[in-house]
Amino acid sequence: MKLHLGTNIKNLRAELSLTQEQLAARLGCTAQAISKWETETTAPDIAMLPLLAQALGVRIDVLFEASKTPYRHRGERLLAAYEADRSDEESYRAARAELEKRLPENDAEDYLSYAWLLELRAWDYLGRAQAGYDTATELGCEKAARQKMALLHKLGKAEQPCFSSGDATKAQGNFDEAFALWQQDYAQDPELVDALYSIACLHSELGNVEPARAAWQAVIDWLSERGYESELAWPREMLAKLQ
Repeated sequence: MKLHLGTNIKNLRAELSLTQEQLAARLGCTAQAISKWETETTAPDIAMLPLLAQALGVRIDVLFEASKTPYRHRGERLLAAYEADRSDEESYRAARAELEKRLPENDAEDYLSYAWLLELRAWDYLGRAQAGYDTATELGCEKAARQKMALLHKLGKAEQPCFSSGDATKAQGNFDEAFALWQQDYAQDPELVDALYSIACLHSELGNVEPARAAWQAVIDWLSERGYESELAWPREMLAKLQ
């Protein structure tokens, strides 16, 4: 069974931009020894493997994995590892550190890799945020549903959590009936601010500027009267967009 050790040592060394002499200096051996390992003329002693893995920035088992096309540098390999497993926090942190070190060189590919890494991380956290809001809602936190609605709209997503029959009617495209149902819900329960949010959001989506302004102002007034200062930022932002 081929263990790919020599090829992996060579590729990993290249990712770190190390010469055979520089890697040898880290390990306290000769460049000739490194050359023999890479050509698989000989293999490193088993006691050398932990030091070799540490010098190359990988786990020992990675040294023996099936060879892959070498990455341009270690940052890209770590990015690929995080892309394959979003739960791999260590790969994310290491990839970010490696790529940030390279950014001053103004390499376009490195900026692309860095941006992709951050986008992957952002979507991971946004997914966690939505799941957290859902759990909080299930546990009885009314504010959580509104926070999730705000998040979805900031992301440009049209879907909203369902608070009443108005939401289901809106999903069917019956907008006038949806407005009527939400207004009815709010008239029956003046504490149902979610109905006001739904009215404001749909008017904004439809481009109904004046009704949207009035609806967002109603949300702001409701929150202000009850002292929900921490929730005012998004409604105010939505109102400002309509000025």
